[in-house]
Amino acid sequence: MHEIIVNPRTEKGITPKQEKFCQIYSNNEISQTEAAVLAGYSAKSAHVMASQLLNGRDFPNVPKRIREIKKMLLSDHILQDRNTSIMSSEPHHVLINDFIIPCEIGVHPHEKGQKQRVRINLDLQVILPKRPINDILTNVFCYEKIVNKIRHLTGHGHINLVETLAERIADTCLTESTCIEASVTVEKLDVFPDIQSVGVKITRRQVKTN
Repeated sequence: MHEIIVNPRTEKGITPKQEKFCQIYSNNEISQTEAAVLAGYSAKSAHVMASQLLNGRDFPNVPKRIREIKKMLLSDHILQDRNTSIMSSEPHHVLINDFIIPCEIGVHPHEKGQKQRVRINLDLQVILPKRPINDILTNVFCYEKIVNKIRHLTGHGHINLVETLAERIADTCLTESTCIEASVTVEKLDVFPDIQSVGVKITRRQVKTN
């Protein structure tokens, strides 16, 4: 099934799908093809469709709308340096609870060369731009990205201390420009038969620079 493309010579304004493309492409550092897919165009036609939307000839209203959105974002200071833009809206919390994953961790000889279970809990204070979410994934904080980064941290090399793992996870979270505070709990679940878990909880904040 082919997508129906409105004739640009008779088109008035832009379609809802084109508006969604404009919002996604303006607000995120992603490729035009990715923006087209997220806006609802098929993966097969996304690259061609995005090129047509942006070339200024086939759909002249689309580049114009993108410029309008970017101008609005700049006026609201949303695209400023991440250390000043974090005050652009009220914070909310993203939670990742009871993430149990195998990890090679510990200082004792019997803990070297084998993995044991660790449980990770995150409470991330994040700032979202002052704009409607509109049920669009790219307008909110992506917890899946953090989960995948934690999988990478725990799956590559031995770590001696739970404190070290907690610090690395906090640092990873705070590299996201919208995350201003990260509370991280890391627990080892298989250390003592009569204790459910042992671990550490830390809280780290975004460092502001003048």
